[in-house]
Amino acid sequence: MGVNELTSLELESCNDMEFLTVITRDQGQSVVFSNLVTLDILHMASLKGLCYGLSPTRFLQNLKQVIIKYCQQLQVIFQIDELSEKMQRQIPLLSNLTILNLDSLPNLESIWKLEPSHKEIVSLTRLKVVTISDCNKLETIFPACLAQNMLHLQELNIRRCDRLEQVIGFVQEEEIIEVRIPILSKLFNLLNCFSFFIASFQG
Repeated sequence: MGVNELTSLELESCNDMEFLTVITRDQGQSVVFSNLVTLDILHMASLKGLCYGLSPTRFLQNLKQVIIKYCQQLQVIFQIDELSEKMQRQIPLLSNLTILNLDSLPNLESIWKLEPSHKEIVSLTRLKVVTISDCNKLETIFPACLAQNMLHLQELNIRRCDRLEQVIGFVQEEEIIEVRIPILSKLFNLLNCFSFFIASFQG
């Protein structure tokens, strides 16, 4: 069975692995893990991110459940900073993601690293359950450009994230946009959060 036929992948204690995929511009777009639906990553001592370089075609389009726990070096999870023109014409990345569970990631600084201009190619429209615990460097959960389409979010559970200031964060360069927040059936442990969302602009 090739990697493109996998629907579920669990990685544990692969201590030399830094990235799940590494694709340079010289290699061009590749089809990797194109049918992956569930991804579980546990106890990966050297893991820095999921994708290095170009995002593989369809890799992030079919994922429904992502669980990542006990990865000491992980700083960014979904880093979408190099996208080809071909990717921009496809189904939005992360548009099938429904469950996200992050636990004990002490160096995690950002869940989603993307530019506001990427909002057309990334979507959290089906996200329902988010659980985050013991991520003490995390300051913001969702960028505003993604929060616009989170109409199906049902549960938001945040525990022991000591530096968390914003659930939905706006950066200075972004325009003020409308963000619709669904009625959450469960909203837990936001006692240390400074604000559900903050728009910070300097004059």
